[in-house]
Amino acid sequence: RMIGIVGIVLIVASIIIGSFTTVPAGYRGVVIRFSAVTGRIMEEGLRTKLPFFDSVEKMSVQTQKYEASAVSASKDLQDVNTTIALNWHLDPGMADEVYRTLGLDFIERLASPAIQETVKQVTARYIAEDLILRREEVKAEITQNLSNRLLQRGIVTETVSITNFRFSDTF
Repeated sequence: RMIGIVGIVLIVASIIIGSFTTVPAGYRGVVIRFSAVTGRIMEEGLRTKLPFFDSVEKMSVQTQKYEASAVSASKDLQDVNTTIALNWHLDPGMADEVYRTLGLDFIERLASPAIQETVKQVTARYIAEDLILRREEVKAEITQNLSNRLLQRGIVTETVSITNFRFSDTF
């Protein structure tokens, strides 16, 4: 009889404990039921969920840094190696869609090719000397193109920095 009571207490306790989850500050919780994204996004704090059915994947919406290098050519066909530092954060309202379509390694999947293509497009419009002399203009173009491209997929660009321009030895 005592074993039965202890068993019932343990089952009830696990249901109650399993009904709650916490989402840390700076994160959103994507609710997953039976391996499918439900479309429900949890705000930070103590939240409820269906025990045993729901799991919560926590995704950071804090500012993060991503850095990538891109090799391109200038308008006068000089080789240009550019290092871009991107400060970004996940759009909290799109956390479920980003998780559903890209998974947790979304920044690697999106940012690297976007940076590569954007840098190639922009540097091809300038001669090598102008990349240095008109650096702010080049940065503004890269920022605009990159921001538009990433925002479509739920990544908000905060700042883009050109941390390095390196040209070929012949230049």
